Amino acid sequence: MQDGGTMLRELKDKEKVLKHWQSILPTYAELQLESASKVDELLAVGCLDRRLKHLPNQLRELVEDARILRVGEPDGLLVEERAQLFNSIPSVEHACQRLNDFGGPETLHNDDFHDANIFIGERGPRFFDWGEACVAHSLFSLEIVFRILRYQFYLEPDAPELSKIEGDRVLQLTAKPRLKSCTISIKLCDVTFVTHSL
Repeated sequence: MQDGGTMLRELKDKEKVLKHWQSILPTYAELQLESASKVDELLAVGCLDRRLKHLPNQLRELVEDARILRVGEPDGLLVEERAQLFNSIPSVEHACQRLNDFGGPETLHNDDFHDANIFIGERGPRFFDWGEACVAHSLFSLEIVFRILRYQFYLEPDAPELSKIEGDRVLQLTAKPRLKSCTISIKLCDVTFVTHSL
């Protein structure tokens, strides 16, 4: 994809990568904010519905279907793993409610929003591979970014670099400062695993 620019994953310098994320995320936030008014259109053309009000029930329906999960089969879940998923549903419900109370738009979300699907060019970032797009809370994308940066640069969850990115993005999407003493991506967006599993 030479015409797309340089793949972000190819860059290894920590400061340069963080600087790129600082310009990528506002562009992505603009896209999400503009898409928030088009949710009905997105759903009508087949975009998956992973809004907060649906996630706990979607997880429950998935866990209740032993056939899909292939429980007890060689390539399926263990009985204990299925039980753990059942037990996680109340915490997912609580996290969804907290995130709903905090605010922020439910809009277009790319569940594959990682550095191999972002290309840097002269005209700004380009986002590729929307095959796992859905309508979900706008902050879910932030958790994916944090996972990448923690892995790539061995950062702790409360690293200053991540706090800066988090604060800027929460402000862009909600016009609110980051919750004091509560990391949004870690405490509220743990439910991103649900969108990726469904």
